[in-house]
Formats: sequence, C-alpha cells, structure tokens
Amino acid sequence: GKDLRTDEQKEEQKEDEEPELLYVGRAQTKAERAREFKAKSAPAAGSQARQQGVNLYVKNLDEDVSDATLKELFETFGTITSSVAMKDEKDKCKGFGFVCFASPDEATKAVTEMHLKVVKGKPLYVGLAEKKEARQERLRQRYQPGAGGMPGMMGKGGKDGMGKGMGKDMGKGMGK
Repeated sequence: GKDLRTDEQKEEQKEDEEPELLYVGRAQTKAERAREFKAKSAPAAGSQARQQGVNLYVKNLDEDVSDATLKELFETFGTITSSVAMKDEKDKCKGFGFVCFASPDEATKAVTEMHLKVVKGKPLYVGLAEKKEARQERLRQRYQPGAGGMPGMMGKGGKDGMGKGMGKDMGKGMGK
C-alpha cells in the first residue's frame, strides 16, 4: 500500500530499525483458521519427515544432558540430522529427548547398541519415536479390555476356572 507517514515519521523510523508490519484480512472463525493452518503446514510436514530420516526417542536421561551431549552419545552410530534434549523452564533436561538419524540402518544400530546402556548411572531407553496420536492409539488397543490382549484370559471360565455347566453339583443324582 501507500506510505501515509510524514517525512519526520519516516526519519524516526530509520533510527528505530524495522517497521511494524500489520496484517489486515477478513475476520475468520477458529475452525477456518485451523483449517487454513493445517493446509499450509501439511505439505511442509510431509516433506520434512522424508528429509529428516529416522527419529529415535531416548528417555531416562540425566538432568545435565544438553543437545550437544545427546548428539555426542549417538554420533558414533552415523549421521545425525538433529538431536534435542527436552528442557524445563529452569533449563534442566526433563529426562527425555530425540535423536534423528539420516538412515534407518544407523538408527537400528543405535537402538540395539544404546538401549538399556547405563549412562551416568541410569539405563537409557532408546526406541523408535512415534507421533503422540499413533502411540496413544497403539496403547489404547493394547490395554483396552476385551480387545485381545492376553490370550486365554477372556472367554470361558469364571469362578473356580470352570466353564459353563461344570458346576460342583454336576453328576449328582445320576445312577441311583
């Protein structure tokens, strides 16, 4: 658009650095904004995942672990595209992080070598990272009552481990 400031305001602006940008558009509902955001971020997320490689989840980390120390722990297994140790507001490690390898072979090697390895007195858990929704769904399937789970636990049986018609009185009154 057109710059409607006076020369004095323009001079003042040059001293202050960058101009303030203002977004002007039609008011949108929350649902419309969410839909627009999803449409913009979906193609970028898909291409990013393909470029990054295989992401590993690491937990049971010491509180002093940083992104750099996490990378040092795993760099012997291959090319690391990123490593992040999650931190709280006091900049201490929350006890978990993510390491992303360029190839699946490197990631597999890192999992087999580092899983349950003791680092700073704690055995590390190293596994394949998965999206929160996918993990929650997998756990829901595993622990939902009546959804398979442990074979032989559901179905026949009940009190005393006897099936239908196998009560204590069976056979009484016969043969007399």
